Amino acid sequence: MQVGLFKVYLIFAPAIYFLSIVLLSFFYFYDIITEINLIIVMLINNNEKFLERCQNRNVRTHTDHCLTGNKFRMLGNILDQVESREDARPFLTLIKKRLSWDDVGRVALYHQIIENPLAFSDIRKRISYKLYYSTQEFLDDFMVIVNNCIEFNGFHAPLSDAISDIYNFVVERVNAIVD
Repeated sequence: MQVGLFKVYLIFAPAIYFLSIVLLSFFYFYDIITEINLIIVMLINNNEKFLERCQNRNVRTHTDHCLTGNKFRMLGNILDQVESREDARPFLTLIKKRLSWDDVGRVALYHQIIENPLAFSDIRKRISYKLYYSTQEFLDDFMVIVNNCIEFNGFHAPLSDAISDIYNFVVERVNAIVD
């Protein structure tokens, strides 16, 4: 009797093994697809202008860009120059629920104060996904970073001065490629 069960096992073992590999592959790819969907949702949620265009039913397709591939490369080069600056380090990535002491000594959470956090890494993603339809949208994102910094740190803080200098640098570079 046990020999018969062993033969049945030998017959069905490869099929069971194959099915287990298929199921594991499915769950692995499901996790990857879920991660990709989360990234797409994050990009769409952070781009309020894109949502407004969707709500107005004036959605542009991926090929409707006013910017050419060459201009996207130029925007990427401008961002490279900005990221290489010493005073740009605090703005490279988003603050991860980091605590900061304000002037009166109380602890304030960045994400409770700033409604639309944005960093240079987000701008880099938007350039790589070609989400900008004009150089003005690129400049608008830099202005969001400037406003967030001033709102969180105050107008006369050293970081606010640094991001203002960076913004002026970006405006000069963008105006040079637009002309």
